[in-house]
Amino acid sequence: MRIRRHSSRYVRYHPGIINTLKNRFYAKVLLPDDSGCMLWTGGKTQSGYGLFHINNKMHRAHCVSYAMHFGEIQNGLEVMHSCDNPLCVAPFHLSVGTHH
Repeated sequence: MRIRRHSSRYVRYHPGIINTLKNRFYAKVLLPDDSGCMLWTGGKTQSGYGLFHINNKMHRAHCVSYAMHFGEIQNGLEVMHSCDNPLCVAPFHLSVGTHH
């Protein structure tokens, strides 16, 4: 088992386990704070949304979190934060809707 430095904390990498999507994702997420937000510590966009790499394509981290917990996001819908925190990936803070 190797230990690598990541986002001001140590994350333990175990070969064969950390490579699953969920394990890779949560290695970049902090535990919930007082507001219940689970903050993304990986890369982010200029507008402050987290980014996560899957199959040679970048995805917004909050969209990946929603899809992992609730299923596919339908065409025409967007994932929204009830907490208005673009770095939050807590599934219970996310919902789908339209931009309007």
